[in-house]
Amino acid sequence: MSTVSSDDLNFKLWNAVRYGNNDAVLAAITAGSNVNWKNESHYGQTPLHMACENGHESTVLVLLQNQADPNLQSKYGYTPLHKACEKGHESIVLVLLKNQANPNLQDEIGQTPLHLASYKGHESTVLVLLQNKADPNLQDKFGRTPLHVACEYGLESTVLVLLQNQADPNLQSKEGYTPLHIACLYGHESTVLVLLQNGADPNLQQKFGQTPLHIACEKGRESTVLVLLQYIADPNLQDMVTSRRMMIMIVDIDDDDNNCDGDR
Repeated sequence: MSTVSSDDLNFKLWNAVRYGNNDAVLAAITAGSNVNWKNESHYGQTPLHMACENGHESTVLVLLQNQADPNLQSKYGYTPLHKACEKGHESIVLVLLKNQANPNLQDEIGQTPLHLASYKGHESTVLVLLQNKADPNLQDKFGRTPLHVACEYGLESTVLVLLQNQADPNLQSKEGYTPLHIACLYGHESTVLVLLQNGADPNLQQKFGQTPLHIACEKGRESTVLVLLQYIADPNLQDMVTSRRMMIMIVDIDDDDNNCDGDR
């Protein structure tokens, strides 16, 4: 009688998980499949990674009940929780967290599950993570926090959830950029205002000396410049490049205001 190789058994489990066929999943496990097998043809992901990515919540439960490790990392450092958060599968995120998934494990570039949920704008998933001990101030290898990422994409409601749960608006990346620098860079004025209303410092300088005001002036974002000035941004701070350009723009704004006063 021929015997089934362990690889064959593991691939049977993989394919059963892929399609959410729980009967086939249990049969493969009973036959001896390794529930924590890493499929090298899929970047070292386990069956649990696959179930989380595809949104098969009941299959996730079956795997966890049969000793699947929720904290195993793929070739690039993703855990099953990273996968569920990236896809916004909130109910699966909760299942994983209730089964000892670590919300603060970082992938190969330092991203946590919270970075991915924030980047994708999965606001409810962000909140679930924060309510289950996810650290909003962990920085990736570039020094970016989840708040930096949410600000880059102008995800105002996600930004607010992070700020309401102890995200530090003044943490600087390795290049010295705060979330406020990033929001100004990408022109997200409403996000700029939310940050300023929640303690963002408009006068922090990045490594070349630029403040958020320098960046807003350089990009020609006049309304953002006005908002920053209302929150005590210092127009006299100097950087290495754009100070002259910034002063010219502010003088122009003042001149426009004076002309309007005269018209009244």
